[in-house]
Amino acid sequence: MFMKKTGAILLAILLIVLCFCGCSSQEEINKNADEVINQYNKEQITYAEAYSDLVKYSSKSKDASYIEQQMSVLAALMESKENYIQAKKAFDSGNYEAAVIRYGKVSGNDDNYNAAKKELSIAQENYIKSVDEDAEQYMNENKYSEAIKVYENSKKVYNDGKTDNKISDIEEKYKKKQLRDLKMQYFH
Repeated sequence: MFMKKTGAILLAILLIVLCFCGCSSQEEINKNADEVINQYNKEQITYAEAYSDLVKYSSKSKDASYIEQQMSVLAALMESKENYIQAKKAFDSGNYEAAVIRYGKVSGNDDNYNAAKKELSIAQENYIKSVDEDAEQYMNENKYSEAIKVYENSKKVYNDGKTDNKISDIEEKYKKKQLRDLKMQYFH
């Protein structure tokens, strides 16, 4: 009888210890997964290394849903970091339209986010300048509808709030030119 009670007590203690170890083990796995994401975000490890580590933790996990969630976070971070890299390349090559688009896709979770916001602002300024230059060139060639198209298309990329006024100014200039042309025809 004493042996049965002792065995039952030992079995109960063993189950409690195993349950406790399993819980802390799962907690440890989740912490490790978080650290993998952090290391990738700080560019201390590559995407392949981070992914491999998460797969390893997933196989050790009793509940892989958290690890799967972290894999989604990792994929989003990879996309964000790629957008940041491509934005810098576009900016450096003078393609401000692509830079504006790419910088705008950098995630708030990305360690590059604050730098991207600053660089986005500069890219937007340069983009607007290039749009203004293109529109001005069309205006100089009396291609008013082309100048308007330049501004209309630019609103899809970045609208500084002044674009509609610029379009209105072009339309007004076009109307004045038409009146001048009519007067010239009529009085000559």
